Amino acid sequence: MKYLYLCVLSFLILSNFSSCSPVQDASANTEDSNKLEDSLKVIANFERIEDFTEKPKINNLTFAVTGDLMCHGSQYKTVFEGNDTYNFLPVFEAVKPFLSAADVAIGNLETVLAGEGKNYKSYPQFNTPNAYADALKDAGFDIIVTVNNHTYDQGKAGVLRTLDELDKRNFTGVLGSYRTQEAQDEIKVFEKNDIKYSVLAYTQFSNITLRSSESHLFQLIDTVKVGQDIQKARKQGAEIVLIHYHWGAEYLPEPNSYQKMITEKTIQLGADVIIGGHPHVVQPLKKYKTQNNATLDSGIVAYSMGNFYSGQRKRYRHNGLILWLEMEKITEKNDKNEKVSKISLKNIAHLPTWVYYGKAGNPSKNEYRIYPAQNDSIPFSPFLSLDTLDFISKSGRAYLNQSRKDTDNALKMYNVDSKYLFLDKDGKAILK
Repeated sequence: MKYLYLCVLSFLILSNFSSCSPVQDASANTEDSNKLEDSLKVIANFERIEDFTEKPKINNLTFAVTGDLMCHGSQYKTVFEGNDTYNFLPVFEAVKPFLSAADVAIGNLETVLAGEGKNYKSYPQFNTPNAYADALKDAGFDIIVTVNNHTYDQGKAGVLRTLDELDKRNFTGVLGSYRTQEAQDEIKVFEKNDIKYSVLAYTQFSNITLRSSESHLFQLIDTVKVGQDIQKARKQGAEIVLIHYHWGAEYLPEPNSYQKMITEKTIQLGADVIIGGHPHVVQPLKKYKTQNNATLDSGIVAYSMGNFYSGQRKRYRHNGLILWLEMEKITEKNDKNEKVSKISLKNIAHLPTWVYYGKAGNPSKNEYRIYPAQNDSIPFSPFLSLDTLDFISKSGRAYLNQSRKDTDNALKMYNVDSKYLFLDKDGKAILK
């Protein structure tokens, strides 16, 4: 209670003087008056004493999740610099600040780093230069998901070498493919801003049938196993459990029956967030009421995040996004003087992205680059305006503008209100 101590002290001092005998000599009155004046000076010099009630502690954790990170032959050929040197860094320059603004950035690597000896390849059996991993690290990705229908494109050797190359880059986590069964069974729990989280990843299918003797390399979607993994994560202290599924049918604007069925089952198992990939187009967001002691009261599923980086050029297929999820954790004491925490999904936002193909930094060749799908009235960051993209043709800008509209329409198909993700001049996120 504010000023309580001062009020009591003042009362005691004044009461002390008022209780003196009414019959006093002049010198006593003068002495008492001096004491009172000195006491009031002491009181005046006291600092304010604030309310002793402990204030709630608030922590925030932001996830930036992207769509599929592919690498077709046309993509790695445009970044070739000679002598087996490839430079993917310019691809991500325009979106790097948005990824870096998040506490945790997550991407799905839909290719294999099997090495030069295997020869670099495109669809249907991918093999990509190691420099791709350098660019992902530089762009700000923290968690790399490695399980999808192309994980096994170069067999066991490709799976293991991909893990080796990613581990060399010191990502916070590489999840979805494994060296041993023990590694697959181990659940990783990470912590950031005093919030613990786990990312669990599975795929519906593999383009090449997984040998039974190598089933430890990655996990196909099995809801029994998903449920067991969620419980393991909770026991290890995970407050947020995010599930990443590679599923569905390519190029469909809405989730198919399998995606919907697995989503319902995963909600029942207690997942907080569900992220999807594989359709190569953006599909809707949908909120849901969580179950089975999930941490969030309201969870969200992103059925498909589209292509974040791809050589596919048809409408909808060169669209992607950065999905921004902001968690808020409030810790305070309850009636029993025990500290309790509650975490909520405070904000949902997105940055629509578009894969440009044409002349950019080098006027002598075409390149693939990822740009925010903005126009003159919607500049997503002060450092990237359309004036700096003057190399994009008028028709290209029309595609970029259409890309943003297509992504917005897809995300909001199920009436989920997602804000736009902007950056200020200092690179901090603004949602509006």
